[in-house]
Amino acid sequence: FQTAVLVSMKPEDRTSVQFLSILASLLTTAYISATADRDIDLSPDTIKFDTPVAGYFPSEPVQQMLATWGSTVAFIGYGTAKVVCISLLVLVSRSVAGAWYGAEILVLLAVRAVRGQWRLPRPGMDSVGVSLFLHLRVYGCLL
Repeated sequence: FQTAVLVSMKPEDRTSVQFLSILASLLTTAYISATADRDIDLSPDTIKFDTPVAGYFPSEPVQQMLATWGSTVAFIGYGTAKVVCISLLVLVSRSVAGAWYGAEILVLLAVRAVRGQWRLPRPGMDSVGVSLFLHLRVYGCLL
């Protein structure tokens, strides 16, 4: 919402506080995402249940730190692009933005279904309802 407001304002009405607020949001979200990704990847439970996707973080502490910062930069880039694009789309047409959002959810679900990865491999969490709920939550976090 902040980005949509900022984009819709005249350039002379924008303040540095608005930019700093958006930047702080992007930085904290990216860092939390990167560290959570690292912690999940290095978790013994992840290695046990999600073997095909686990183990991409290095085991050496310095390399882990560099990989975490690399992930943070990637998440910042993705987050910035996504927030600006969605904000511009919302300003042009909310219905088109809603349709776009719905289409992205369905495409991501279809890709996961084709790959056979739309259900969680953990016992008790592999039901259709739980898997669809978590799919929507994960996608919501990407937005």
